[in-house]
This record gives sequence, C-alpha cells and structure tokens, in this order.
Amino acid sequence: MYVKISKSGRVSLQDIDNFKAFSIRSELPKARWPDRVITMAIETEENHFWLNADTVLELSEKKDDEEWMDRFWKMLQAAEPYGFYDIKLQRIKAHVVYSDN
Repeated sequence: MYVKISKSGRVSLQDIDNFKAFSIRSELPKARWPDRVITMAIETEENHFWLNADTVLELSEKKDDEEWMDRFWKMLQAAEPYGFYDIKLQRIKAHVVYSDN
C-alpha cells in the first residue's frame, strides 16, 4: 500500500490490498508537494514522514469496508514494534520513494 503523489499533484492511495508494506511514492520533488500533503506529512528523518492514520484512511476507496479496515489496523499494529506506527498518536511512518513515472 502506498500514498501516491502524481506529477499533477493528485494524492491517492494505491495498491490498497497490500498490507505488507507502506510508503509514499512521489513523482514530484518534496519542494513541489501539494499543500494537502504538506499538511498531512510530518518529516521525521531523511526520506521518512509520519502520516496520520485517519488521513490515510480518507484516501481509501475501501474505508467503509469492515474487513478491509480490520486488516488495515492489524497492519499498523504489526508495524508498531518496529517503530513504524505510533499507537498513541495514530501515526504511520512512511519511507518516500521519488520517481519520474
């Protein structure tokens, strides 16, 4: 699963049934990210950002699917021991991959 930032600045959630990985894939350099991303992403370290879990859910076409939601929260719980989910603040840490596709 990944948050995609397209060349046009459109933000979407892709590969939404892949609960084994989470990242941000951007076709724009960080300096050109749309305001929507700037307000939802908190830079934590080089090429890593915290994203609010509820904000990520708003991007999902399956946010009303109980089974999908259960799998999403289980993915986050599994990531917590590795430092990629802050359960208290409900934030997901994502690595950014930049491309020009």
